[in-house]
Amino acid sequence: MEELFELCKEVYEKTGLDTETGHDGRELYLEKWYWTLNGKVQSFAAERYKLLEDQVVAPLYTSDYLLEKLGDNLEMKKFGEDYLFTKYVNDTFFDGSSDTPTKALLKLTLALHEVGELK
Repeated sequence: MEELFELCKEVYEKTGLDTETGHDGRELYLEKWYWTLNGKVQSFAAERYKLLEDQVVAPLYTSDYLLEKLGDNLEMKKFGEDYLFTKYVNDTFFDGSSDTPTKALLKLTLALHEVGELK
């Protein structure tokens, strides 16, 4: 849980990724968000519309949302207990791996953002 929160927070802080449209213009919706109570991040995500602006920390990104945002040329492989997502952009492979598909996609999102390839 902690690693997922930290990855979601890092993606949100670095990319601002919370738009509601996918790479093909279709509407997306991030329903659940991490939030705070008395300054402490809560262990479960809540629906965004129920939170005050100063309670919002980061969206709880889903695999569906990230797959839509990252677009085409994605490949997933499973190696033992780990998932690996790769994306081919301009003759270069970028990847992200972790113990869950969502964490792997978040790591790929960060890798693409760092080199300016996140659209």
